[in-house]
Amino acid sequence: MIKSAATSPKAKTRKSPALSTLLLRWYRRRGRELPWRRRSDPYSALVSEAMLQQTTVSAVIPYYERWMRVFPDVKTLAEADRDHVMKMWEGLGYYSRAVSLHKAAGMIAHKRQGRFPENEDHWRKLPGVGAYTAAALAAIVSGQRVVAIDGLARRVLFRFLGMTGNAQNARAVSKMREEGLILIAAKRPGDSVQAIMDLATAVCTKNNPRCDECPVSRACAALAAGDPGRLPAIKRKKIESIEVAVGLWVRGETVYMQRRPDKGLFAGLWELPGGKVEKGETPEQALVREFQEELHRRVRPVLSLSVVRHSYTSFKVRIHPFVVRGVGQAPKSGDGHFIPLDKIGDYAQPAANKKIWRDFFQRKGS
Repeated sequence: MIKSAATSPKAKTRKSPALSTLLLRWYRRRGRELPWRRRSDPYSALVSEAMLQQTTVSAVIPYYERWMRVFPDVKTLAEADRDHVMKMWEGLGYYSRAVSLHKAAGMIAHKRQGRFPENEDHWRKLPGVGAYTAAALAAIVSGQRVVAIDGLARRVLFRFLGMTGNAQNARAVSKMREEGLILIAAKRPGDSVQAIMDLATAVCTKNNPRCDECPVSRACAALAAGDPGRLPAIKRKKIESIEVAVGLWVRGETVYMQRRPDKGLFAGLWELPGGKVEKGETPEQALVREFQEELHRRVRPVLSLSVVRHSYTSFKVRIHPFVVRGVGQAPKSGDGHFIPLDKIGDYAQPAANKKIWRDFFQRKGS
């Protein structure tokens, strides 16, 4: 029997590789060499993902390497003193991540008897693990075929799928999670998730994307439409400027400091008492009021230190530091006490405090 051209093996067209395969091929050639990728254990993945939240890779690398030397496994971290943990995180920012990571290590080491979560839902139950981190860890550690949506993946998928509108609303994220699976290889979901991140960093950049280098450009809806660089539209946040007054309540060779709550700005760090300068107040008046409201202590500013200017992600601050004299002993309520001045460096504090202490000790020594 003579075979027709339509059924002849020679006449069959070769099937084009799947998009997930093309992406993985690109990742093997172009993927970044990162220290946590050289390890394949759940603990290193958990630490790196916690550190990478809202922080650049270049900033994280030295912190990660130092962290792993000091806390090489989940048991060591779980049993570490919290002040030591916070000191090792000092300078990395978003300090609630360190608090949550420490708590998560305790949960894994003790409550789960050293067993790490097996899927996305279980990862979500750990302190500080949100939707993106749970999905990333489920893919990288647990081998679950899911799409992890952070700012980088959102940009790639928003363009790839040709989406419009708000890239951050729940409906948009749901579509990315569902339709973005076309880029996630069933057998290597962790590599696929990391490949999307690297693609966003090296090729699908915020400005001037290099579409000619993209392994999945043939299926990119934004490229087909002709202007991928305009997506997604980003609304810039206004940077707030605030004035703050803080007091160095010095008593002999000690100074009073207090620990911030475990949640919110500068979570778990040690700070100098004080607060925001309200409209119509001088910094001195604000400081006296804050001490009265927070610590129920009357203080008197006796020395004005240099004003400190510092910028954070969402606000800029001008800090007015004063050495104060207080009436009475240390407050019995709250998480604070007098600390020896020669031990100040042992306590994790907001970055701006370094400038305050530098000026204080220079004046003290002169």
